[in-house]
Amino acid sequence: MWKVEVKLDEEKIRTKSEYNLDDMYAVIDKAFIENARMERHFTEPDGTRIYIAPQPKNNDHYSMVLLAITKCVKQKWFVDNALKFLYGNSHGSDNPADFSREDILEAWKVGKSAMV
Repeated sequence: MWKVEVKLDEEKIRTKSEYNLDDMYAVIDKAFIENARMERHFTEPDGTRIYIAPQPKNNDHYSMVLLAITKCVKQKWFVDNALKFLYGNSHGSDNPADFSREDILEAWKVGKSAMV
């Protein structure tokens, strides 16, 4: 099972008015739901969106997830406003607490998200 966690700085986006928050989330949803064939599992109370791929859809599914991650990381509007961007892999476990977690912003050297 694969998991991606995304949290944007919604207050900053609303006050700066440089970007439209709904449009930003629409692009992120498209990257992970349509392009990477993940499900938006839920949104946490702090605004973090959780995308899950419970089972690989085909042999290229992992590549599609990585491509969606890459598309987001290469967008200035995303990295300038992302507070959290984590990738997790359960390595075959059915227990959601067994996810490894990687801070994508830190790994790509485009920021540092909050590993919580």
